[in-house]
Amino acid sequence: MFLVSSFILISILLNIDEFMTILGEKFGQVKYVILILGIARLYEIINSSNGTIIILSKYYRYDMVFQVILLALTVITNIILIPLYGINGAALATGITIVLSSSIKGLFVYSKYQLHPYSKGTLKILLVILVCIASTLFIPEIMNVYVTMVIKTSIISVIYLVALFALEISDDLKQLIKSYL
Repeated sequence: MFLVSSFILISILLNIDEFMTILGEKFGQVKYVILILGIARLYEIINSSNGTIIILSKYYRYDMVFQVILLALTVITNIILIPLYGINGAALATGITIVLSSSIKGLFVYSKYQLHPYSKGTLKILLVILVCIASTLFIPEIMNVYVTMVIKTSIISVIYLVALFALEISDDLKQLIKSYL
């Protein structure tokens, strides 16, 4: 899930200016909303197994406690941040809530079972994400927005797939790529 989700997020974030050009001025502030929520959801995806572990364990009652904490965090962060930053504040409040909620569940699972979802593969994927972002920063803007999007997405796709294949992060992905080659 992290592999696919990070590729989708990279593709969206690196083409966000082109999307905003196509959508027009009325969606001007949505850029930061997408950035904040995308990063928060990616963090949640990495930690998504923690919620399932809690629900399926003898500690399932704690899930209700975590849901109440999530609700309280949502209300408090929205009350504080929406008046200050508007729609960006709502996104920031949601992002903070998602990250804190996922972190609390992760710490709980780690304290009870010494399990965590992180590995060397996670770090490798993060490195690939940074390389993809850095590589597209040097692509000049072309007059046609659609051509720019196709070029950026193509470069991202090639770098992402080659890097994941070379770093041997996922055996399933490696076999899939080999079957197409």
